[in-house]
Amino acid sequence: MNKYQSQSVSCACSFSIAAGVQAINEGEPELKEAVALLKTRRDFVYSELSKIEGIEVEAPQGAFYIWPNVSQFLGKKFNGNVLKTTKDFSSALLEDQMVVAVPGVEFGLDGYLRISYALEQTRMQEAIDRIANFISKIQ
Repeated sequence: MNKYQSQSVSCACSFSIAAGVQAINEGEPELKEAVALLKTRRDFVYSELSKIEGIEVEAPQGAFYIWPNVSQFLGKKFNGNVLKTTKDFSSALLEDQMVVAVPGVEFGLDGYLRISYALEQTRMQEAIDRIANFISKIQ
């Protein structure tokens, strides 16, 4: 398996390289459109998460992830279980509200969640509403 894995993911295949060259040479209009769309989504998600009491968040400067600080809720209870880490928080969020957030502890940043904002705005609004609903149940 090690040999297979090292050969299958260690470099880009030839058609991906050709596609990358094409994108660099002729993809400027699409790139500008994608960047503008992600900035709009970033601003929306930042604004909406900032409204949830107990969440601290900074506007992202790159990629398409936002890192809300949920440390205020760690050590508190949800459905009788103590949320000790962001892993506990994200598991309970997924089970209760069907919202996926990657626990920051996986990146050495416990107290934070990593949430992608690459989804369309209506889906993100639904997810943020569900996050707010989940937080309202934490004791």
